[in-house]
Amino acid sequence: MRILRIKSQKMIIKFSISNYKSFKDKKTLSFIPSSITGLEEENIIRTKKLDLLKSVGLYGPNAGGKSNLLDGLIFMRWYIINSSKNTQANEAIDVDPFRLNSSSENEPSFFEVEFLIKNTRYRYGFEANKEEIVTEWLFESLKTKEYPCFLRNKQEIKIWERFKEGKKLEDKTRANALFISVVSQFNGKKASLIVDWFFQLTPVHGLNTSLSNYSSKTIELLLDKDHRNKLKELILKADFAIEDIEFIEMDKEQIRSSLSKDKLAAFNERYDMMTTIGRVNTSHSKYDAHLNKIGIEIFNLEQEESEGTKKFFNIMGFLYDAITEGKIIVMDELNARFHTFLSMSILQMFNSKKNINGQIVFVSHDTNLMRNTLLRRDQIYFVEKDSYGSSNLYSLVEYKSRKEAPIEKNYLEGKFGGIPMIDALVDNF
Repeated sequence: MRILRIKSQKMIIKFSISNYKSFKDKKTLSFIPSSITGLEEENIIRTKKLDLLKSVGLYGPNAGGKSNLLDGLIFMRWYIINSSKNTQANEAIDVDPFRLNSSSENEPSFFEVEFLIKNTRYRYGFEANKEEIVTEWLFESLKTKEYPCFLRNKQEIKIWERFKEGKKLEDKTRANALFISVVSQFNGKKASLIVDWFFQLTPVHGLNTSLSNYSSKTIELLLDKDHRNKLKELILKADFAIEDIEFIEMDKEQIRSSLSKDKLAAFNERYDMMTTIGRVNTSHSKYDAHLNKIGIEIFNLEQEESEGTKKFFNIMGFLYDAITEGKIIVMDELNARFHTFLSMSILQMFNSKKNINGQIVFVSHDTNLMRNTLLRRDQIYFVEKDSYGSSNLYSLVEYKSRKEAPIEKNYLEGKFGGIPMIDALVDNF
């Protein structure tokens, strides 16, 4: 499959968080490669500004904080997109400070992202409690020096000339709204660029991939003649014994008119946000008693295929879009419902010379993916809680292990930490 070259660059560099859920102290997830060697051509994006990793995986015990880290990034994305809307005017800010320490439970939560848009590096972040935005900032750097665009301390906002689009909008910014969101709402060019960067960040949860939640992008691409065949090829190669796949479009209004009142409410709740609805059919070979192929049997994807097949179909549109359009996938439970080889194939797709700008940060419990032929040591992070209930985040590269050392074996032996300490459950019987 030939991947198209990306027109613009919109990549993540770092994400930092503190005092949010299980993260008490500031922790940073970095996509900047370390000085180690290996897989440079496949797993690293080369830009004029700096080099970046195409994928980063989070490992660790259950309840260690892996999902909380992704939740922080996803919350930040959601609030930047939505905080200036009128519907949020009287709503509390949905932050969740670390509650296992008296020094942090009443302090604001901290979120910051560094990212690239074309050749400009930005650093944007904010601190918030449930009532207000406490601080907010935006910096940019074209070469090496970083310059402020604006700095906010509660309702006092200082604006520099490079962000003059924000002037006279200070008074239009509510205490619980982000200034960047307000300026974007008033069509500020730079602010809109920033908000658009967060918009293209795509959250995907591997355990919640029902057809109506996630399939819209896949269906959109199946209906697009420029992408249909490439997307089909990817789905059919996943070894689900499917020979063809088609989307049969249905008339939404015609379906509505045929439903009773009780079924109509459920239909509207499920499909109102989807511009196109219909049924996805899969084709399987049919054989006679002597195993001679006699035709094709049509299956309804949602009703008759496995959960793994449905998940792969539903998320494939987002994965394909991330690689062809240079977007970022934030995916919890990558390996859920997938065979190891399928999860591995997804990562190979991102860690490929054909992928120019797409990135993925994922959570997984599949230690088979810890292969030095698939991931560099700086692409593997561990998340685990300390004895005080606070999550720590650290990279495998911080351990001075040899490049050739078996990562999975050493991890399962506890040499890197980040493993659950489970007592033998059978002893309780």
